Amino acid sequence: MQALLLSTMMFGWTLITLAIMFIPPANRRLVRTYVAIAAIMDFPHWGSFAKALGWEGLAMWRQWDAALWMQLLIPLGTFTIKIAYLAGVFGPDKVLNEKNEKMKTK
Repeated sequence: MQALLLSTMMFGWTLITLAIMFIPPANRRLVRTYVAIAAIMDFPHWGSFAKALGWEGLAMWRQWDAALWMQLLIPLGTFTIKIAYLAGVFGPDKVLNEKNEKMKTK
């Protein structure tokens, strides 16, 4: 039951992400705020991961299966991408001009 609830929540999160990123008018501030919130949301994920495993489970990291590593490393990778975006590593943002629908760099 928890897996179903979690998958439904993640599907909703995906739809919100697509709406914010691709439906105009998405302005620079909205997108950057969204990415910052998404980065902050990784911390409760890691906290609940650690609480679910407990100290003993965390200490047995060499015995983790692929699913446990995925729960740790995928969010770490996406967190790194979010922080890199906010730091401007990928270059300037491109904002859709509402009037003529052309991309311009900010």
